[in-house]
Amino acid sequence: MTTYSLDAPFGIDNGELEGVPARGAFVLGAEFAMFFVTLQADPAEFTLQIHPRNTTRCLALCGLRKRKAKATTEGGWTTLNVGAEITS
Repeated sequence: MTTYSLDAPFGIDNGELEGVPARGAFVLGAEFAMFFVTLQADPAEFTLQIHPRNTTRCLALCGLRKRKAKATTEGGWTTLNVGAEITS
C-alpha cells in the first residue's frame, strides 16, 4: 500500500485563502506545486514570477530547504529570486 505524507506546509490553516474563489485557490496550489518541483530540481539560482498570495508560502518553503530567497512585488506580481543553499 502506498503511503503519503506532507512534503511542504501549505500555510492555509488560518484563513489565508478566505475570500479566494475555488478557481483562484486551485491556481495558487498549481503555482505552488510548480515552484516546489523547480526547487526540488535544485537549480543553483532561478527567478519566477508568482502571485503575491503565494509569496509567504514560497519563502517559507525556501527557508525549510535552506535556500536564499528574495521577493519583490511590483505591478500585481511578485518576482521571487532564489539562490543557492545556505551553508552556514
